[in-house]
Amino acid sequence: MTKLIESTRATTTKLLIVEVPHGTGFRNEKAWLDAKKGDVHVRLLNLYEKLGIPYVDLLEEFMVDNSMEEVFNDLYIRVSEGMTGHFTPAGNLEVARIIENRLEDLQWGVQSGGLVNGN
Repeated sequence: MTKLIESTRATTTKLLIVEVPHGTGFRNEKAWLDAKKGDVHVRLLNLYEKLGIPYVDLLEEFMVDNSMEEVFNDLYIRVSEGMTGHFTPAGNLEVARIIENRLEDLQWGVQSGGLVNGN
């Protein structure tokens, strides 16, 4: 991670980490709380904070405009009962919307329609 940060800073490349949770973390309230308190999740978010890396935590962000049921049933592909896989087209669209909002918050030059200007 340190080499990645050094490289991006040396080349003035912008780095945004998107923390993608497993869909089973949205199965119910207990699963979500367990995922949120999970050792790996907590350690990674703390590392991003310590190193000053901007990030998007989809575990949190999905819940801003969606119910847990919507995230579990609509944003992830169902593999089997209680298990999820990759994002659905709606899930990909939601992730893109969240990333676009974060880039706007960072003032990284995102224009309407997802085109990046000279920043």
